[in-house]
Amino acid sequence: MQKLCTQCETLFTPKQTRGSEQIYCSPKCRNNAAQTRMINKIKQDAIQETRTNLSGVTQSNDTTRRESYIVEPNRDIRDSTYIDIMEKNYEARNKISELELKNLYLTKEIEELKQEIINLELELEEDQSPGEENEGMLGGIMKQFKEDPVTTVSFATELINNLFKPKINA
Repeated sequence: MQKLCTQCETLFTPKQTRGSEQIYCSPKCRNNAAQTRMINKIKQDAIQETRTNLSGVTQSNDTTRRESYIVEPNRDIRDSTYIDIMEKNYEARNKISELELKNLYLTKEIEELKQEIINLELELEEDQSPGEENEGMLGGIMKQFKEDPVTTVSFATELINNLFKPKINA
C-alpha cells in the first residue's frame, strides 16, 4: 500500500512501526515540514501581537525603563520587517553579551595591573631607602658619629694626619 507524502507529494511505501502512521517519505521532508510549521507559528504569534497594544519592560544594567508602543493592526505580517526586527534584536542581545564579557575581562585585567603597579612602587621605595649595604664609607662614619661623636672625631683626625704626614724612606 503506497501513500502520498504530505510535504513533497510523492508516492512512498510506509515502514511498519509501532508508533504513529508515517506521513512523510523521508527525514528531510519531515524536517522541512517542521521548519515550515515553526515559521508559520512565529508569524501567527506576531499577527496576534499586532492586533493589540503592546507594552513591554526593557531591563538594562543601570536602569529599567518601560516602553509602550502601538503596532498598526492593518500591517501584514508577511512583510519581512518583523522577522528582520527579530533577527536584529537577537544580534543585539548577542553583541551585548559579548561586550559584557569583554568588559568583565578588561576590568579584571585593570585590577591586576593596579596590583602590579603597587608592588613595583613598594619595591622602588625599598630600593630608594638607605640601607646598611647602601651607606658606603661615609654613611658608616656618619652613623658612628651619631652614636659616639668623640671617638669618631679622634679617628677622623688620626686618619687625616696619616694622609698628610710626610713619608720617611728607610
